[in-house]
Amino acid sequence: MSQKPTIIFVPGAWHTPETWDKVISALEPHGFKCIAVALPSTLSVSATFPDDIKAVQDSISAETTQGRDVIVVAHSYGGAVGGSALKGFTSPRDGSSSKHGHAIGFILIASGFSVGGVTFLDALGGKPPPIWKEDTETGLAILVVDERELFYHDLPEEEGNYWVGKLAKQSMKAFTTGADVGYPG
Repeated sequence: MSQKPTIIFVPGAWHTPETWDKVISALEPHGFKCIAVALPSTLSVSATFPDDIKAVQDSISAETTQGRDVIVVAHSYGGAVGGSALKGFTSPRDGSSSKHGHAIGFILIASGFSVGGVTFLDALGGKPPPIWKEDTETGLAILVVDERELFYHDLPEEEGNYWVGKLAKQSMKAFTTGADVGYPG
């Protein structure tokens, strides 16, 4: 029997790897190795879209260089990041094999595909959607709607409030940089 692929989880904007904990704890007992990526744009105001892509690529590379195939699962903004990170990790079209693993799957949750040649914000029409705004003083993208209602309306109130408390700051630069690295697959 062949080895199960590693599943690499990419969170959306404002979210940390911890978001995936329940999913990971359900998959690991079935023999799946799971990795949740921390996006630099939720850790530093100066982080960019290319920084986020590199974080995911580093996780993919760490697995594929060991001969393991990977499936990337991405949520929301993480879909643009995860899709762009796949460049160079898919199987060769000519069917040739290698000792390295490959990205064999890409699953999007509440997301869209990467668009090449434009920034994440450009792909949204060039301005923030009504749910967030740019704070030019801090360099952050600030949510302007009720976070629980936006992200966790389908969870019990206490659990939704818990996850609201786990939301991170989001670098605006992640949304306005990287037009040259977006990869539409």
